[in-house]
Amino acid sequence: MANWKKVNKTLECKLDGLETREDIHMPAQLHMHIKELTCTITDAIDMSIPKNKPPQEMLVVPVTHHQTQ
Repeated sequence: MANWKKVNKTLECKLDGLETREDIHMPAQLHMHIKELTCTITDAIDMSIPKNKPPQEMLVVPVTHHQTQ
């Protein structure tokens, strides 16, 4: 389960480090800022939310059927 206070604090710190601009004149600049923002959010999530493996009983083992002749 996520500790949302930690997520918020991590995101806040990472967002403070982003460069802000009020004048974007070309689509490439906009795309660059969107990518930077997306990566920042993803990094904050990856740093703050634990990744758990599913419980063993949740794993599905494929069953193969053999035809007999």
